[in-house]
This record gives sequence, structure tokens and C-alpha cells, in this order.
Amino acid sequence: MKRQIGGRAIKLDRDIRKLFQPGTKQSLQSENNDSQTDQQLVFPKGDIIIAGRNFGSIDETMAEGLISTGIACIIAISFSRPFYRNCINLGLPLIENGEA
Repeated sequence: MKRQIGGRAIKLDRDIRKLFQPGTKQSLQSENNDSQTDQQLVFPKGDIIIAGRNFGSIDETMAEGLISTGIACIIAISFSRPFYRNCINLGLPLIENGEA
């Protein structure tokens, strides 16, 4: 199955735990959410994350949080294996690219 993905590219650190408040998904919000605070990172629906090596987290809520914001795809040099499996299981497209 082929699917075209397009959107704004956003470069992030490999440690996505910085995007979340401890134990919640509150710091990741979609552009359409009116209850944003200054500490929240906003992703318009369809954005693409560009990341480095070993991107991700073992916690499934990280993948769920990214999906809930409307992220269309993540491109990285490599992904942590648990994060990779969680994203694939949840339907978030991942692309490994040695030059991300």
C-alpha cells in the first residue's frame, strides 16, 4: 500500500521524554486544542518529525502522545526497538534514514 505523506518537517532531539510532563501526555497538543500553555509543543496535523539516532522511548504512551497530536510520520537515523514496535503497532509510519 502506497501513501503520500506531506507536511512541515520538525527537527527534534532523540530524547522525546523532554516533550512530556512526567506521567502525562499534556505537553504534546495538536494545533486545534484551545487549552495550550507556553510549555506545550504544538504540531499542526500532518507534521513530520526528523530525529537522530535511537529516537524514542520504551513507554508506549510516548508513541500514543505523538499520534494524538496528528504527527504524520517520523524520520530518524534509527529508532529504539520498543518505540519502533509501539509505533508500528499503533499505525504511525516510521522511516529509518542514515542521513536524517
